[in-house]
Amino acid sequence: MSNDYFSAGIDVIVRFHDINRLRELNRAIFSIVSQHYRPINIILCVQRFSEAQIDSVLSSLKPMLSIEDSPSLVLKNFTEPAPIDARSALVNIGFRSAKNQFITFLDYDDIIYPEAYQMLSANLRRTGASISFASINVKRITKFPSFDFVKEAATPFLGTNLLDLFEGNFCPIHSFMIDRRKINKEFLIFDALLTKGEDYDFLLRIVSQFKSDFSLIGTFIGSYSYKDDGSNTIIVEHGPNNALQAAWKNSEDFLEGRRRITQISSEVQAQLGISPPKPGLTVRGLLDASGRLVPRAPESIAVRGANVARQIWREFIPYETRAKIARIRAKLR
Repeated sequence: MSNDYFSAGIDVIVRFHDINRLRELNRAIFSIVSQHYRPINIILCVQRFSEAQIDSVLSSLKPMLSIEDSPSLVLKNFTEPAPIDARSALVNIGFRSAKNQFITFLDYDDIIYPEAYQMLSANLRRTGASISFASINVKRITKFPSFDFVKEAATPFLGTNLLDLFEGNFCPIHSFMIDRRKINKEFLIFDALLTKGEDYDFLLRIVSQFKSDFSLIGTFIGSYSYKDDGSNTIIVEHGPNNALQAAWKNSEDFLEGRRRITQISSEVQAQLGISPPKPGLTVRGLLDASGRLVPRAPESIAVRGANVARQIWREFIPYETRAKIARIRAKLR
């Protein structure tokens, strides 16, 4: 475990790769400035920006960061030629630059509610967990050249506990906070070559080894932008994009491999009520023993379709609707 960090502050890693999205970045940073918690340090990680672009970003953010007691901000520019899509590398720059006890994340096109960081940090202290989760609302957005049109709000991320998370990701990157004093440094890294599901891969490695807490699930602390052009989601509303779907398919296969090789620590097995602990128990082994979803057979179109249907059900049907259907099914049994 790391004991190098004693400040009770929060580092927020923000990823930003497109200067044309500066308006969205301003909204995200404003949501951090609006937090009740202090102190906060924003680590803004950008991808191959020119000096002029960096000046534009800092000039745009200066007014809100000049407000009394605003968070501090440092900007880190990823300049290496590879990987081309550096979203994971940006997080790793943030990890290396962080100095505070608590660390969390926010992508440039999402927002966090004012009480979020206060609640998550307090929950980490109260429970002694290494990572704490809460819930995130979803905004379905249609992109236009000069504005975003929010079509509707929904709460589609289905899941309540650790076993649900082992099965599939229902926790967006800004839904959780970690206490770095309780996590070995070598775990605080994203796989730099992953461009889809990189945050879920990180979570599988963390929650399989260290105590997690889900008691704030059901308490909404932010919103996630679901863009119907498919740029940040697996399902494209107006039809599949073959390249995008292929990228997600490769990511799913990689993540299933992660489940198969990742062993669950005795601490986490105890959290799951497994006593005595089972040596060599993997995430996939636990899911199979629990009767959870069987992994997709890549060559089977039928199985692949069933898994996509399950994913749509889990990720894009509001929780209230799923709960109502479940109650009706129970009565019919």
